Amino acid sequence: MISFGSKLIFWCFFAAILAVLLVFSDSSQVENLRELEPLATFAIGLMAVLVGGIVFRATRPRNPSAYRFNVHFKKKPKEDILLFHIGQVYFSVARNEDDPVIDMPYWLQRLLTPACFLMVGLLAFSHREIGLLEKFPAQMSLGKTPTCEDPNESMQKAEERPECQLVLRAFRLGYATELGDCGNVETGPPKLCFLRQKDEPYLHYASRLLAGAYHTTVSQFDQQNLDATKAKWQQDMDRLESITHSKVAEATGQARSRHFILSNLAPPENPTWMKIKDVFRPSRCIDEFSILPNRIPDPTDQASLSQSFLMASGHLLFDPKYRQTVSACKEYQFLWNVSLGTCTDMIKEPLPHLVRLGILQPIEDLLARHRHKALSDPLARLPKTEQVVSISCLEYGHTTVSALRRTITVNGNKVALKVLRYPSLEFKTGDSVEVLKMVSRLATGKFHYGKLMSRASLSTENPIEVTEDLMADPYFRMTRLAFLEDLDVFLGPSWILDRRDLLEVYPYYMHLNHFVNSFRLNYAQSRGRL
Repeated sequence: MISFGSKLIFWCFFAAILAVLLVFSDSSQVENLRELEPLATFAIGLMAVLVGGIVFRATRPRNPSAYRFNVHFKKKPKEDILLFHIGQVYFSVARNEDDPVIDMPYWLQRLLTPACFLMVGLLAFSHREIGLLEKFPAQMSLGKTPTCEDPNESMQKAEERPECQLVLRAFRLGYATELGDCGNVETGPPKLCFLRQKDEPYLHYASRLLAGAYHTTVSQFDQQNLDATKAKWQQDMDRLESITHSKVAEATGQARSRHFILSNLAPPENPTWMKIKDVFRPSRCIDEFSILPNRIPDPTDQASLSQSFLMASGHLLFDPKYRQTVSACKEYQFLWNVSLGTCTDMIKEPLPHLVRLGILQPIEDLLARHRHKALSDPLARLPKTEQVVSISCLEYGHTTVSALRRTITVNGNKVALKVLRYPSLEFKTGDSVEVLKMVSRLATGKFHYGKLMSRASLSTENPIEVTEDLMADPYFRMTRLAFLEDLDVFLGPSWILDRRDLLEVYPYYMHLNHFVNSFRLNYAQSRGRL
């Protein structure tokens, strides 16, 4: 029989759980730890030491564990409480009555307690909380009580500062209406200042504040204000359900929009394996789409096409390295192996198809949130329902490119429906660009990337045409590489896609960045979020 103290079991299990959570969180990344301000690091460490010290003293580290966990081999315990057994190995628990046990050493508990709470601090404080910690001293520094300023004194202070002479001269000549950082000068008739006068005693200023607060409080109890307060309270009570629903949705981080992309492509991975990863790594979408390569691999078959399709969606919708964030991973759902004609049939009878695909409930939840948000704040300008809920269908394998845009009705609300028919790819070099263009047409209402939107040179004069012959000229070859900036592969098929030597130095990232930013600008105008 082997006996372990309850302190040893608890602290080892607690430390192991915290270590696993810390490894899979952003707080364990070296670049994030390097960006921490010294004050934030000190605050987290101080909290870990103080709380850890209190817990360390409260657990009575010099006393043995009150309970012991026993492991019996080939013999079932009679007096202990049996927890479970694996074959002939029995695990039990009993009160520790000065029996020899393997317990937590004093020095190890003293070291492990602050270490555990240090990990708790790193897990509990996200970037937002750390930012608030950094601003805490400035917020606590209340400074001097603001006082009424004399305009003449402000002008005198500005005259004493050499850097303000030019601004002061422009103000006096009428070219400027204010002094900016050099001081505040009010024009027009003098106004009453209710701040503290410079020679006013603090007790007198405090009495003025108390008197003002008293008169303000008394005025709230007249009949007119009481009637207005009662009417507002009654109005809020009528909207209580909607307000509660909206606040709960915001607090729980529910999706602010719902968009579904249906395609007849095969899933990029085994569906069961994808569900398992979603359960154990719910934030994997953010992690995977934040480290995408600039150039996604060219698809070579149907399976790799689905993977390229997903990576292209990550670039256009989720990757945080671009200028504008337009969507979140949880707002999009990809459905694979959807039969051809499903979306066309959905126009006539949407509900049966939505139920069969399993997307009716999330659509109804988002529509309910849209309705409650409109009721909770009647003055809010909300996007239309077809902007926050959409269904986009890719029918891959047609002969030509065509698009069909309709709206379907779900519970009396409009939902956008788009069907994009796309021809089969030839699986050649450069198809990754075609996949990006395919996703850009599918994910938004109308998006066209032409020469006017490209970073390539556009001039009324005769520009130098970037051709293969230009790059093959034997003179000044390194200098001619600068012309590659004027060759945008997203404008159409290009000869450079067959030149792997030039693709090594082609500024693909520059044109991709502009393509994605142009798409997101168009997306933000056609889609919306609650």
